[in-house]
Amino acid sequence: MAKVLKDRSNQTIMDAIRSDMPLSYQARIPSATQAGVKNTAEQLFNYRPMLNEFVDALVNQIGSVIGQGMVWNNPLAVFKQGMLSFGSTVEEYQVGLLNAHTYDPDRDYMERDIFGQEQPDVKSIFHTVNRQNYYKVTINDAMLRRAFLDDGGLSSFVTDLMAAPTTSDSLDEFKLMCRLIPQYEELGGFFKVQVADVASLSSTEADAKAALRRMRSVAGNMRFPSRMYNAAGMPTFANPEDLILITTPEFQSGIDVNALAAAFHVDYANFDTRTVQIPQSEFGISGAQAILTTKNFFRVYDTRIENTSMPNPAGLYNNYFFHHHGIISCSTFVPAVLFTTGTGTAVPSTAIVPPTALTITVDKDADGNAVTAFKAG
Repeated sequence: MAKVLKDRSNQTIMDAIRSDMPLSYQARIPSATQAGVKNTAEQLFNYRPMLNEFVDALVNQIGSVIGQGMVWNNPLAVFKQGMLSFGSTVEEYQVGLLNAHTYDPDRDYMERDIFGQEQPDVKSIFHTVNRQNYYKVTINDAMLRRAFLDDGGLSSFVTDLMAAPTTSDSLDEFKLMCRLIPQYEELGGFFKVQVADVASLSSTEADAKAALRRMRSVAGNMRFPSRMYNAAGMPTFANPEDLILITTPEFQSGIDVNALAAAFHVDYANFDTRTVQIPQSEFGISGAQAILTTKNFFRVYDTRIENTSMPNPAGLYNNYFFHHHGIISCSTFVPAVLFTTGTGTAVPSTAIVPPTALTITVDKDADGNAVTAFKAG
């Protein structure tokens, strides 16, 4: 297949396919280099079983190599968790914190203290297969014959052929993932921070600087365990290297990108890997400017990616079915903060309660030195 990438002529593609075929194919279909493209094509069209094998290889083998550069890729694919080889459900769980107990050397610890159970708070959610799509493409003899007329015709043919289902699949996956954002918000999932409408053309430098300060502050606070930033209310945190900003082109253009990179302590050259831009219309939330979360926010798994085919001898065409099954979901345990022009989330007061009593006693140690002891009651 490496030759196909360097030389995409009909001759090279046909011989690359032939080299991977069984001996029965090689015995009946001559090399295009030796017999010529026209003669090899005639042999293929004169024997339908071999033509079907050729088209299958053209779509499944050559198409996966050539067509990839011409398709539209899902920008949210960086959040995908990969292939789920077995099963159709993923369980995600979060373990809470434990309460501290005061040790007293003068106390007799009894059966309940030693053998009693104290289980941490554990919450779990299940992500199940909720996407089972396929995309159908028909290849008829007339289309294939035209591809043989130009020296690079097969390459162009397979590129256009692969772009249709692959781009359709990527776009559908992207829209399904974007749809999770307003659904998550409807469930009260996002912790909201109010900022100015930086995406507006009328936004000012002061608006951008204020938004940057808010974002830097939130990113810093996310490093510490907190129940505020996730929908499940569990004590979670986010490592700085895992943070990802989902925003719009309008918002990012309203903020100096160098300053935005500095806010997350990332070099400008590497900052593109930490931001994902989506159209404002795909946010589905009025006033949304950006979402700060981690790479584990989306729970998207592929469970089946498969190409199948069925020839139609009566119609002289082949139907190809590109199947994509998977899980499209998101986590309620991962910190997720929405920067919005709307009202921010109210933060509960954490006032410090002074001790009810404070006793100070002055005593002497064994050597007669003064000792001051503090005791909060």
